[in-house]
Amino acid sequence: MACFKVLTSELLGTDASKKTFRLRLDVEMRDGDLRVGDSFVVFDTHHPSQHVVVAVEGVGASRRVECEGRGVPAAWLLEHAVIDTSGRTKGVHFFYEH
Repeated sequence: MACFKVLTSELLGTDASKKTFRLRLDVEMRDGDLRVGDSFVVFDTHHPSQHVVVAVEGVGASRRVECEGRGVPAAWLLEHAVIDTSGRTKGVHFFYEH
């Protein structure tokens, strides 16, 4: 389990046949360790979207993460988000911090 803040996000591509997209995130680790296969939920208003970590680079507080998600491929949606992989509750495990 991990808690992290997304500093920047970039859309790397989409796969229309699988209805998925891939993002690159620059994150600041807050707690725990983020590993390939970890999953988390992102909310677009009240619509949850599942994401799975497919690559992690870096050590310490700064990491570069690639993840695959379903739904609307909006990279901007994750910028400034604080995400806790231990749960799926909006406002607790996913919220914005500016």
